[in-house]
Amino acid sequence: MSNIKVRIISQTKPLFDAQCTSVTLPTVTGQITILPNHAGLITLLDMGQVFLTLADNGTKEMLISGGTASFANNELTLLTEDGVASDELIKEEIEEALKNAREQKSSQLDPTELIQLEKQLRFEMFKKNLVDR
Repeated sequence: MSNIKVRIISQTKPLFDAQCTSVTLPTVTGQITILPNHAGLITLLDMGQVFLTLADNGTKEMLISGGTASFANNELTLLTEDGVASDELIKEEIEEALKNAREQKSSQLDPTELIQLEKQLRFEMFKKNLVDR
């Protein structure tokens, strides 16, 4: 059976690079699942969970803050601003990041900084909700 070479890359570092048998993505129009030999695709990603079925039948779950995905010739590349494996989430770090973001939000920010801070706050809340479930 064919596999998909999957790479998930954030602005600062590679997050994931492995062979998978299926990948479910949070696109801006809803979830889609990519299987080997899927038609070529370029799509915008929403904030959400990426579910990966590894070639060895294991599974992995990643959280992304949105971005883009491209698929061709059984290679899937996800580019995201921020992302983390769900098993690497640490509740205390998330709560500290939320606290810092809320404190920054109360200070004088220009509109561009405020938009970035709102995105960061939304992603931290998303991570916290997953940790709390």
